[in-house]
Amino acid sequence: MRFPAFRSLYVHSWGGQASQMLAWNLYFILQEKFPNRKITFVHHNSGVTRREFGSEFKRDNKSVKSIDDYELELKRFDIVRKFRRFLSWTFVKLGFVSHCDSLLSVDKMHSWIHSTRGSYNNIPISRERLEQIFSLFDITIKGNSQYSNLIVIHYRLGDLLFLNSKSYVDRTSLTVLLDSLSSSYRGSNIELFSDSPQIARDLMESSQSHFNINFNQGDIKLIFEKGINAQIFIGSNSKISHLIALHRLYNIEPKVTFMPINQDVNIWKLVDDTLINNHLLFY
Repeated sequence: MRFPAFRSLYVHSWGGQASQMLAWNLYFILQEKFPNRKITFVHHNSGVTRREFGSEFKRDNKSVKSIDDYELELKRFDIVRKFRRFLSWTFVKLGFVSHCDSLLSVDKMHSWIHSTRGSYNNIPISRERLEQIFSLFDITIKGNSQYSNLIVIHYRLGDLLFLNSKSYVDRTSLTVLLDSLSSSYRGSNIELFSDSPQIARDLMESSQSHFNINFNQGDIKLIFEKGINAQIFIGSNSKISHLIALHRLYNIEPKVTFMPINQDVNIWKLVDDTLINNHLLFY
C-alpha cells in the first residue's frame, strides 16, 4: 500500500547537545535523500532530565522548533503513555514514523515518511559531516599546541548515578588505567570534565597523588576543544566522549584515546571512513 507523501518531514530530538548533534547528522542525511521536502528539526526538552538547546547554537527559526514538554510529560498518566506508544507503533508499521536506528532503516524509508523519533546513535558520521555539525554549534577545532602535553578525562556522571537502566564508569576501572599511566606521565596535568565535578573529585581521590588533576564542569565547546587536542583523551559512557573519540580517530596525528570496553561497539558504529588512525584503546 502506498500513501501520498507529506511536504514536511520532522526530525525529533531529545537529550543534550551531543544527542542533538547525532540528530543533526540524520537531518543532513535526509536532506540528501529527500531534496524536495521541507525538513524541520524538532527538539524536545522532556526526558529524565530537562535538556535545552545550547546557548551558542546557530539556528534558522524556519527549520528548527523547540518544544517545552518536560512538565507535560511528567504529568501524563500511564494510560496516556500506553496509548501514545500504541499510536507510535502503528505509525511505524505504516511507514509514517521511523526510529532510524541504522542506515538500513534510512534506506528503507517510504516516500510518505512523516517523522523520525529515535536516538540516532547507530548512524555513521563522516569526517566532513562531523565538522559541519560542529560548526552549527560554533565549535571550531584547531590544532592547539598548549594542550599537546595534557591528559583530558570526560567523566559522565549526573543522572547516570541514579538511573537503573544506565551505568557510569566504575572508578576502579578509571583509577587502574591512571595507575598504569603514572609511570610514564607522573606529575602530568589532567583536566577532568564532569557534570558532577565534586563527586568526580571524591571518586578520583586515590589518583590525585600521581597527577595534578583539575576538576571542572566546563562548557561543551571547551570539552571538545581540549578533548580533541589533548595528548591523551580518556572518555566515558557519554555521547560527548563518543564524538570526541570519533574526531580523534579521523585525525592523522598519533594521539591515544581510551574508551570504556563496553562502548567499543557504539564507537565503531559511528565510524564512516576507512582512513582512520589505530590509536583507540579500551579500558
